[in-house]
Amino acid sequence: MTLENALTGVNDHARGALPPEIFAVLEADRRRAAGTKFAETGDKIEDFTLPGAAGVPASLGELVAEGPAVLVFYRG
Repeated sequence: MTLENALTGVNDHARGALPPEIFAVLEADRRRAAGTKFAETGDKIEDFTLPGAAGVPASLGELVAEGPAVLVFYRG
């Protein structure tokens, strides 16, 4: 199963489970994000600092100084 297929299934389920006005907002966001280009392996990214998993600020620049870095975002 591809990610696109999985997301289509989630979308179909949400259409029946959510009030129409809520689904319309989510659908608009999905369509807006569909054309977004995400970073790919080897792309250069500007330095930034975010809280790490333990809440301690982590700078991308400091992390890549030690070697390659992988960015992972957790939903709140």
